[in-house]
Amino acid sequence: MSRGLRLGTEFIAAILVGAVAGYLLDRWLNTSPWIMLVMLMIGFAAGVLNVVRAAGDLNRASPPPPGSDLGPGIDDED
Repeated sequence: MSRGLRLGTEFIAAILVGAVAGYLLDRWLNTSPWIMLVMLMIGFAAGVLNVVRAAGDLNRASPPPPGSDLGPGIDDED
């Protein structure tokens, strides 16, 4: 459960950071809502990338269950 919470938190945090940065830039440059929309999409993409990387790290860190099929070995014939 902690792994899922971590991945969800990373995803939401990236989206919120992008949205807040875009909102602040929109207020400063008076371009509402265009920069916020662009930064929201960038935050979404960054969130997806963070989740993919974190899930890969979590999968590499956990060993396979005992007796699982790990695919063909070096000595197996083609």
